[in-house]
Amino acid sequence: MTLEVGKVGTSVEVRRERGHHRYHDGPVQTTFNTKQVLELPQTATGSGIYNLALLGAGVSTSGGVGQGFGPAVAGQRPDNNSFFLDGVSNNNYYNPAPLITVSNEAISEFTLLQNQFSPEFGGGSGASSTR
Repeated sequence: MTLEVGKVGTSVEVRRERGHHRYHDGPVQTTFNTKQVLELPQTATGSGIYNLALLGAGVSTSGGVGQGFGPAVAGQRPDNNSFFLDGVSNNNYYNPAPLITVSNEAISEFTLLQNQFSPEFGGGSGASSTR
């Protein structure tokens, strides 16, 4: 039996097709409905519904350290959060917190917007919460 020496070769061809690439479709957001607002234990004490934000990705408690109200979102301090009530700014600009508090029973939906939110919810580099 005789083996003959042959050629070893590999050819790789890479082509790039032109097209539109979308890296992110929209904001990272978490929405809680009425049932969750009323029945989840986080809303019973402390900051009420704003404690629900702690269930979102990239959200942590500030531990009561520093100025502001609510959780630390995406590494931002709580004083960078914005608050909206029915699409209208609910920010207290003297003390970074909501201007008006609403009882949990009056809330039909709570949404936490964490990044890339539209300009109508601007004013803070942390999170925007809408009710």
